[in-house]
Amino acid sequence: MPCGGVAAMTSLSIYPYKLLKKFLPVVCVCLGLLLLVPRAATAQGLFGNSLGAPQSYLSLGNLGAGCGDSGLVPSLGLFSAGYNYNSYSQAGIGFSELRLMYTLPLLLDNGDAVRPYVLAYITNVNDSAQAFGLADALLRFGGSWRTKLSEGFWVGARGEYDATRRLGKWYSGGQAAIEMFQCVGRDTASLRVTYYAESGGDQLIFPQSPTGYEVALWYAHDLFACGPRLMLTASGYDFNTGGSGDQRGWNMGANLRFAGGLFSLNGTVGHDSVILDNYTVGASCTLAF
Repeated sequence: MPCGGVAAMTSLSIYPYKLLKKFLPVVCVCLGLLLLVPRAATAQGLFGNSLGAPQSYLSLGNLGAGCGDSGLVPSLGLFSAGYNYNSYSQAGIGFSELRLMYTLPLLLDNGDAVRPYVLAYITNVNDSAQAFGLADALLRFGGSWRTKLSEGFWVGARGEYDATRRLGKWYSGGQAAIEMFQCVGRDTASLRVTYYAESGGDQLIFPQSPTGYEVALWYAHDLFACGPRLMLTASGYDFNTGGSGDQRGWNMGANLRFAGGLFSLNGTVGHDSVILDNYTVGASCTLAF
């Protein structure tokens, strides 16, 4: 085998260990914090629908007894830390990503819910990924509102501002979304329409911050009583990123939450008109205070 091939194989073999070493302190801190969470809180389902869909922040917190949650709300909010690995196979790009999120569910006297939140994405994109234009940092600030229209049926709206760093320069953007929820027992289905205005969004696959629309569906179901909760997602988008044509694509994913949302595993696959096939796998943990 040529020396170059051996070097490439050696580099690939040690890459996961470099990522583990880089994010090991974060993982240790999260595991340490888990020891502070009372067992009774998890048993009572304190987290409820705390995470919702990975790309849905209207569904943060409890949707209420109509969706089978306990109705408990953390007094100091929810903190989530997650790790994702992203691969764009056709472009030969792969990078890891650390996501941090804090949200504070607030219940109003009329039963409506308001949730301010802040998110930070930190990536370790290499030189080739930066040359492609991918973001190496993203900050998002926003809030959502949700109200109950009838038994088991909810609607919500969200607005946010975000700042994306590409090649050392920060770009501003924003999003606006409307979402509908239908609850049947403990199952929940949702339809969401989002407008992006030069916003990086949840997906980091865009070489520039896009402007356009995304339509997303998700469905959540408990696999068995007091067991893990499975959420299936599907979305399609049509964006303008400043190039000669629109950037279109779709994504399908699954999210599996354990212990009332304490731990979560996620994965998505998609296809895009610019980067072609892509996938993401990751895990996260959430704490209620």
